[in-house]
Amino acid sequence: MDIKELDIELFKLPFENWYNKEIEILDLVQHDLKSMFVSTLTDSKLLDHYYYSFKVLKKRGGLREIFAPTFELKEVQRKIADYLIFNKKQNLNVSFGFELNTNMVAGAMQHTNKEIVLNLDIKDFFKSINKKMIGESLKRTFNIDDVPWKFLEIVTLHGYLPTGAPSSPVLSNIYCYDMDLELLKFSKEYKLTYTRYADDLTFSTNEKINKKKIVKLITDITKKYYFEINTEKTKVYNKSYRQEVTGLVVNEKVNLKREFRYDLKALLYNWKKYGYSVAEKKFKEKYPKKNFISTVKGWIEFYGMVKGKEDPQFKKFNNAFVSLHRTETHIATFNELLKNNTVDEQF
Repeated sequence: MDIKELDIELFKLPFENWYNKEIEILDLVQHDLKSMFVSTLTDSKLLDHYYYSFKVLKKRGGLREIFAPTFELKEVQRKIADYLIFNKKQNLNVSFGFELNTNMVAGAMQHTNKEIVLNLDIKDFFKSINKKMIGESLKRTFNIDDVPWKFLEIVTLHGYLPTGAPSSPVLSNIYCYDMDLELLKFSKEYKLTYTRYADDLTFSTNEKINKKKIVKLITDITKKYYFEINTEKTKVYNKSYRQEVTGLVVNEKVNLKREFRYDLKALLYNWKKYGYSVAEKKFKEKYPKKNFISTVKGWIEFYGMVKGKEDPQFKKFNNAFVSLHRTETHIATFNELLKNNTVDEQF
């Protein structure tokens, strides 16, 4: 996240004052969310009224259930996320997701040119962080005596962090501070480089290590914080093979996977050659839950983040998208005008 995106003046208040001003009074009244915070809030039916769930494919297979908040609740959670991310002063330079002025590319860069890259995945990451953990970590981080129970209800669902709420990643980083600190000390002892991107833990080294022992020690540390390592997703990459960190190749420098570049190129080719409808249909067959336009735009922006905005291929992809999207917009506008018999008035 870029610090320029935040309204800094609104976030200079101490936690309690900010909460009373921005959340308790403004948002809960404005968006009529007060009904959430009645004595029957623990009733799952009442909580579910403010979320809708759906499942998406995980990168490495399987399904992930997303609990997306309603628009009104999401706005409140986003305001909370912005305040927390700006005001949490603790920074170990370990977490590279959902932090100010950094991203997954910066995290992946820490692991380039290493003999061994080790990836571990935390199982049910957000669901493992409950209301009590959140409250205790917030009290420690912001040096406050207590956290308003309404605040905790806003950011949890069924007692834990919901996947899909914009506040969940930031709160998870705050909770993981102590674990990150312990893993960082462990890594220095064993001459490892450690980074975390949400539930993805990455370690790398140029030293000879006992891989099974290292994994066991890491697993023991994460258990102390009530996390479980998904052993099926533990990956060890030697330098002679393609090494990956958060989906990026890191053998010599941070780079995109060949499959990603191919998919993006094919998507734009189909759009240009066969038209929007055919390209979207093919896209939906593979990604039924994703929006075609926003996904293409996001992929191109991600390409630029990794390769740089001056990269010739990025410019080619971006120019093609702008041209195709502009053409599609004009066609849609013309068809709408034609349907309303107002073409002559506009052209």
